[in-house]
Amino acid sequence: MSAQEELECEQNEKCLGDFKHRNNPKKVLKRLKSGNRRFALSKKKCNQPVTECDTNDMIHPNQSTIRRKNTAANGQKPFAIILSCADSRVPPELIFDTGIGDLFVVRVAGNIANTSSIASIEFAVAKLHCKFILVLGHEGCGAVKAAMSNEPAASENLEHLVEHILPAVYYSGCESKITDEDYYNTCKHNDSDLKSVTKRNVANNADALVYKSKIIRESIRNSGVEIYSGYYKLKSGKANIDTNALWNNTNLHIK
Repeated sequence: MSAQEELECEQNEKCLGDFKHRNNPKKVLKRLKSGNRRFALSKKKCNQPVTECDTNDMIHPNQSTIRRKNTAANGQKPFAIILSCADSRVPPELIFDTGIGDLFVVRVAGNIANTSSIASIEFAVAKLHCKFILVLGHEGCGAVKAAMSNEPAASENLEHLVEHILPAVYYSGCESKITDEDYYNTCKHNDSDLKSVTKRNVANNADALVYKSKIIRESIRNSGVEIYSGYYKLKSGKANIDTNALWNNTNLHIK
């Protein structure tokens, strides 16, 4: 490695490589929280050696040519799986200040657990041995708004997507919008209703990963996989991840 390459690694924490505690969900959670804190609070990118960086400065780890070549040659070992919305304002790799090979991200409108997203997560659990799954909803989700509206879907594909979110709408008490126009208008424009439906949708889709996938279910039971829920705020950049897992091997038999 040349002196310039060594400097590049030192300055941007790019020689860390794979997260050493990827098999420990609690330490993965801590890593995600610290990365998001840097993203939300940072005013600048730290260009000093990592040991001299402020803890709130973004460091953009694992984004060097070296990291790219290493993962191409040796494969991927992501430390977290994230099921998130396709919204362009919610890029998990950025909001958690991570780099190449760190996250296995599945993005679909409304962060829904459909056949394709479940299959993708099954691959990451079974083949890449990820222990941490995060289902991440966000402020102002357009897919959730569509499910809360009384407007017909523009296509069969969109209708299929909305159907995945409707149980959260019903659970949160907004279902009377279907027959009561006044209540529909209140529900549609109430930010607290939108937030509650979004959070319920996150929980529902976390449940769906377990109910619809034997691979994920057995990995929770036997391999220490845990599923967490989170809610991202567009304006502040903060991702609030619940400290307690929605699903782990201690509560699997209860739910």
